Amino acid sequence: MKIPSRLRRVKFRPAAQHTTSFAGLRFVFDLAAKLGVIRDLKSLTVKKRRRGIPIEDFVMGLAANFLVGGDSLTDLRVLREEAVTREL
Repeated sequence: MKIPSRLRRVKFRPAAQHTTSFAGLRFVFDLAAKLGVIRDLKSLTVKKRRRGIPIEDFVMGLAANFLVGGDSLTDLRVLREEAVTREL
C-alpha cells in the first residue's frame, strides 16, 4: 500500500442533532433511491385510499423497521420519535 506523502486534512464537526444508531438508515434510503427501488414502488398499482400513505413510504417504513430490529408495526413508534429518522 502506497501512502501519499501529503495527507488530506479531515475536519470533524459535531452533529446539529443528537445522532443515534438509526442514523445509518439514511444510507439505506439513499441506496434504494439510487437502485431505483423507490421509483419502481411508485409505479405499482394499489388500491387508493383517501387517508392512505404512498406505497413507497409504507414499504420503506417497513424495511426500516425490520432493519433496526423491529418485529411488529407498533415498533415503528420508536422510529417516528427519533428526530434524525423523522427527517427521512
